[in-house]
This record gives sequence, structure tokens and C-alpha cells, in this order.
Amino acid sequence: MTVIFKTINFTQLEKLWHSAGRDLDWSCIFTLPPWLESWWQVFGGGFQLVLVAGYRYGQIIGIAPLKVSGDIASFAGSIDVCDYQDFPVLPGMENLFFSSLFDYLASKGINKLKLEHVRPDSNTVKFLLPEAVSRKYSKLYRASDVSLQTALPGTWEEYLDALDKKQRHEIRRKLRRLEEYSSYTFAFTGDQDDAGAWLTEFLNMFDSYRNAKGGFMTAEMKQFFSALVNNMQRYKLVRFGHLDLNSRQVAMIIVFDYNNTVYLYNSAYDSEYSHLSAGLMSKVLAIRTSIELKRERWDFLKGTEPYKKHLGGSEVNLYSLEIKLS
Repeated sequence: MTVIFKTINFTQLEKLWHSAGRDLDWSCIFTLPPWLESWWQVFGGGFQLVLVAGYRYGQIIGIAPLKVSGDIASFAGSIDVCDYQDFPVLPGMENLFFSSLFDYLASKGINKLKLEHVRPDSNTVKFLLPEAVSRKYSKLYRASDVSLQTALPGTWEEYLDALDKKQRHEIRRKLRRLEEYSSYTFAFTGDQDDAGAWLTEFLNMFDSYRNAKGGFMTAEMKQFFSALVNNMQRYKLVRFGHLDLNSRQVAMIIVFDYNNTVYLYNSAYDSEYSHLSAGLMSKVLAIRTSIELKRERWDFLKGTEPYKKHLGGSEVNLYSLEIKLS
């Protein structure tokens, strides 16, 4: 069965996402067209884009969002801003798609695939890796990082009851301390809010000297955040959570709300309110609000910061995969 690969651009990819390709497995948020386009706009220089759609009898069965440097292909993204990635593929067509993709890439002079990070439940691990094994390709498959996530129950009390007794006590104690200090509110921005204005507020808070994270928020990274927020807002996928004390913003988070999962992407807080654990409590209150919104999962994303386990996160190993196509 022949699979025909066609080169597409980001505009075409976005159209496929909502039309002929809507039945593909788009479960990985970091592979959504607006996310990939944002990355390419800012960081794509120096790479060749290999964005191809595979068709069988005129039906799209998968997409390969890749960048190429020399004879090495990797995901069109980077691990510092894309926590894990994958290939959107039509369920039931994975084996055919990846078998054909290997042949296609080899015909284009690609000698190595370098894919990071991937989850164990990804199409990459479940289908591409076994195809490489069946072809006896040389490969390196290793654990490379950790992401944490937790299922959200139906009520806040159920969530608290599932936590370790010590952590449950700490959350309740910190909430009481907030209430005793002043009136507080927490809310997510809505679909009609100006996401660009909220991003400016977030970056101003992030840039305060105690919040600076090792030079992460460079001018180029701010450009990426601006592109990402603008592109994801078109599809109502981005939210800013803000914790206010006496009408003053003391902590903010950026989340992406997609497919009944809330992804915690970044955070900042006013260091004057460290004694109230403002940063941590913004995340706690965001989880409570997500439960009220009937979301099913909270994804803390990559990194092993202790608070993630304290708030109920379970580890998901992320893997790096290198395959020689010869």
C-alpha cells in the first residue's frame, strides 16, 4: 500500500487540523499547528523545515513535523519550550505511516532521526520504535527527563483526600493564612480577555530580580512567548491565572487548556509575598479552579520540582530516541 508524502506549510497544516486531518491523534499539545508555527517563527533559523503529510488513497493518515540539520532530522521544536512531542497519526494507520516515513526520509538523504522528548504512550514509542526494531536499525533509546501529572477528581475535597496527610494539612494551613492576611481572589482569564496585555503583566512580574530563572527569559524567549500566546489565543487555548490580594496581583501562571487537560507552562510571583507562599498557592488555587471547571487532568509538565509531587503529581518518564536509517 503506497503512502504519498506531500510537503505542506503551516497555513495548510492548520487547515488540515480542522478539516481532513481532524481525525488524526492530536493529543500532544506541543504538536498542534499554532505551537509549531510559533516555534518556527522564532527559532527556525538555521534549519530546513520538513513538514510533510502522508496520504493513502487520498486520505491523510499522518503528519511528520520535522526540522533538518545536515543529514539529521528531529522534531520541529526544542526541549526547552516543548516538553514532549510526537507525530499526529490516524489511529489504525500507525504501522503503515511509520514504515513509509522511514523510506521517505531515507530517500531524502536523512541518515538519522533524533527525537526528544517522547512519552511512553506516544505514537513514536508505540509504533515508530518497533518499526525501527523490525528493520534492525541501530538505535539508542534512553530515559532523558521526567514529567509529572495528576488525574483530577470530581471535587476539591476528593483531591485533598488523595494527597499525603502532611501535604493536605499544609495546603489547608496556607489557605487559612491567605484568608487571615487579606481578602484574596484567584481566577483564570477568559476567551475575550486581551491575552497580549496579560502576557505583558506576566513578563513584568517574571522579570523581577527574585523571580528571574537563570536567564531563561531572554529577548528571543519573550518573542516566542508573544508568538505562542497570540497563536494559541486564536483557538482559545491559553489562560492566565492570577492570584490577587487586596486587588493587587501577587502571583501569575500561564496554562494551556486543551482536551480536558490543563498544562502548567510557566509561573511568576511577587517576592514581597513569599511569606504567604504566593507562587505555590497560585498553583493550588488553579488546580481547585480546574476541578470546578470539570477538567480531567492537570499536567505539571517537565521537571522534578518537589512541589509537583506534594500536589499529587505522578512521574511520567520521558525518553530520547536516536535511529540510524541504514
